[in-house]
Amino acid sequence: MRAKLIASSPTMVLMLLLSPLLIAPSLADDHMAPAFTFNPPLLKEYQDVELSGDLAVIFAVGGLVIFDLAQQELVGVYTRDEAPVRMYRGAVGADFVYAGAREDLLLVIDISNPSEPQLATVHGAVGLSFEGMAIKDGYLYTARHGDGLEILDLADPTAPTTVAEIPTLVHSWDVAFPDNIVYVADGSGGLAVIDATNPAAPVHLLSLPTAGAAVDVCVSNGLALVALGSAGVDVFDIDDPANPHWLGNYNSSALAISMEAAGDTLYLADWDDIEVIDLSFPTSPHRIGFEMAPLRAMGLAARGNEVILADWGSVRGYRFEPTFDGDLHLPFTKLAFEGVPPGSTEQISFDCINTGGGSLVVTGIQTFSETITLEPPSSFTVPPGQTHQVILNFTPELPGFDATFLRIDSDDPDESFRIFPVVAGNDPNSLQLGEEAPDFTYLDLNGTAHSLSDHLGEVVILAFFANL
Repeated sequence: MRAKLIASSPTMVLMLLLSPLLIAPSLADDHMAPAFTFNPPLLKEYQDVELSGDLAVIFAVGGLVIFDLAQQELVGVYTRDEAPVRMYRGAVGADFVYAGAREDLLLVIDISNPSEPQLATVHGAVGLSFEGMAIKDGYLYTARHGDGLEILDLADPTAPTTVAEIPTLVHSWDVAFPDNIVYVADGSGGLAVIDATNPAAPVHLLSLPTAGAAVDVCVSNGLALVALGSAGVDVFDIDDPANPHWLGNYNSSALAISMEAAGDTLYLADWDDIEVIDLSFPTSPHRIGFEMAPLRAMGLAARGNEVILADWGSVRGYRFEPTFDGDLHLPFTKLAFEGVPPGSTEQISFDCINTGGGSLVVTGIQTFSETITLEPPSSFTVPPGQTHQVILNFTPELPGFDATFLRIDSDDPDESFRIFPVVAGNDPNSLQLGEEAPDFTYLDLNGTAHSLSDHLGEVVILAFFANL
């Protein structure tokens, strides 16, 4: 049950603020026990998961897959050959999946036979971009980025019809609702509150500022939780929908992207990990579990203490409960030596941390370089909650740059090996601060050529991202 502040004395306030710290678990157990790993065929960049009974619908670049959680097996795949479709988020009805595919519009997939999903229709017009959505009482509420919220009547699910649009929003990403009030994660517009008692005539009641750009929203136990990327998660009291107010913020470790609440427990996909947050004291939410993501924690779904994560490279299941296996935690993604004169040796070290409930056995560590070497031992056991320090030596024979990979093998049940880069010195091919960038020519998304020299005197930001 969620605790509310019922006294205003300094002593009482201090006790309520400190109490989560007193009961937070130690690193002796991350409380996330691995249940399964699934690698959907034909697709890549797994973005989000939605549940319908025992079926998990996984949205990805290339289409979607349907996975049976009870039987732990693939059920069906939807993809298309003529032009791969990018599915980012969606909603699942009784026999239909509604997939927000951004510039690929809104796809309606018939899953009445889940082993053979079929495209029913594509909704939307060129220029619209569909993202998060939710179904309620025969209507689909869809976030369309800069084009606000669209409400569709699903009386004929193969041909949704628009009944209302709300263009007054700023940059909508996701929607959630209790009863007839719709809460929208509205980007820089914060948390938008909409009365949809009459879906054909919704009323934009108000918008509340958030600590960062709102990208996801869910509701539970009189709270609205808003994911804010690097600004963590804002918590709002919505017991009175006409007068919601901010209660607190949870500062997650990376980028809060996607989440789902079950009672007073919030499961958060936070880019480099899953974080489990206790909301019993909503003015001071605190972490009670976590699990590092092998790639990127993009989207998740939860039911009870089960969590299904789309981590870009696979789909993974976990149970939030005490664990009895070792769990390897490495608090970094890359190791780097400074420049070292030839013949000299520099040392760096890192910790192998066991965040599981049982002992962790590291069966081997190896590098792939003659100049970057490992000090023994290369195998060891780490008790629960403990660390083991590993030392690397860099002894260059010649001046310049060197790089290798370090591989760690262990009995971690869901990450039997980890590989990460180790670099030494400065890459001669990289630009240093203050150096002039060389001119180059590139093609934009429309195939038009541009050169860096076209922008002399301007500030230029280059954004590199993965795509088909």
